[in-house]
Amino acid sequence: MAIALAGAKAQSDHSLIGKWQSLYEVEGEKIRVDYQFKNEREKLGCYAVLFKDDAGNEEAANTVVMSSIDFENQRGKAQYLLQYEGETYEVEATLRLINAQTLEVHYSYYGYADTETWKRQK
Repeated sequence: MAIALAGAKAQSDHSLIGKWQSLYEVEGEKIRVDYQFKNEREKLGCYAVLFKDDAGNEEAANTVVMSSIDFENQRGKAQYLLQYEGETYEVEATLRLINAQTLEVHYSYYGYADTETWKRQK
């Protein structure tokens, strides 16, 4: 698992705007990451806003995780910023809104492919 970091052309389709959450397992520890899509200066941006481990420790953040988001008709592309072993990598990701509550983020980087499932939060 790589934890992501990354704005998009604002479009009439604002179905991503709001808070989302994903769960990861890192070295045997479960980590919850809360994300937020928001419109800023006519661009859609996605930020990691909270990290929480299974022991209850949490850390607020405002880290860009997606840029160049192009999304309409429940599908799209974005530049996804991943952090791995202290390095940041920018990879192309595809986005697919499965339903109003579930977003899939798929990416592949040098043979490592993953699909993350993000769940909408209230």
